[in-house]
Amino acid sequence: MTFVAIPFGRVVGAQIPPKNFFQEIFRAVTWSSVVPPADRFDVLADFNSEAVLDRNTGLVWQLAPSTQRFEWVDSRSACINSASGGRRGWRLPSIVELTTLQEPGSPAVPPNAPFVLPDDPAVPRIFWSATSDAADLTNAWVASFEVALSFSDEKSRSHYAWCVYAAMTAHQY
Repeated sequence: MTFVAIPFGRVVGAQIPPKNFFQEIFRAVTWSSVVPPADRFDVLADFNSEAVLDRNTGLVWQLAPSTQRFEWVDSRSACINSASGGRRGWRLPSIVELTTLQEPGSPAVPPNAPFVLPDDPAVPRIFWSATSDAADLTNAWVASFEVALSFSDEKSRSHYAWCVYAAMTAHQY
């Protein structure tokens, strides 16, 4: 579904959105309630089914994060240069955004999550965030999907990148 909104309420160049389109968009992010686990994640056909909407946060995530590991600066570049879902505009998430994918009390993503994570038993599932460590700028925050833990690690180390497609606010970093 593609459309272009023009001032004064006209829609040009494509289909008029369905009647409940905006209610669905705003339902995607409701901070006063939690979406039931079975309804939390939607694979997005408009992204060639290569991205997933998290209805709890409104963030769009890559369905399958990189299986290559990068140093921190290269993980940022990998996201910036990603064309997942036929789209540009991906970025490395903040540590706060990244940890929303962890099930409370568990290192795993929530049940019913459609994500395809790297599966090399010899390499821990640790993902970079864009958040530098304020106490040591040679480090950045990572989230481990092996143990329910986030920690600061040297930017010269190699970890996975899991890109997010969402607006960026500088204070998150």
